[in-house]
Amino acid sequence: MFQGRFFLPAVYALPIMSLRPRHYAAAIIALGTADQRLAAVEQVPGIWREWVRDYVIDTFRKRRCLKAYQARQQQPRSYRC
Repeated sequence: MFQGRFFLPAVYALPIMSLRPRHYAAAIIALGTADQRLAAVEQVPGIWREWVRDYVIDTFRKRRCLKAYQARQQQPRSYRC
């Protein structure tokens, strides 16, 4: 269960000042639930919070669009004669 500060995977075990917004976003995207992601975004340093939030939102929008596209490709096409 998620409690306290969000967990950065071991691959991101870098000094805190060397973390860039994409590192925070990658760790947040890997979290399981939306509640966990919201709590983790609030713990990102203020200067990067909006940037990280945009990365996370953009990733999930792209995933939703990709799934919709793939679903359309699975449907049989109707041809007009």
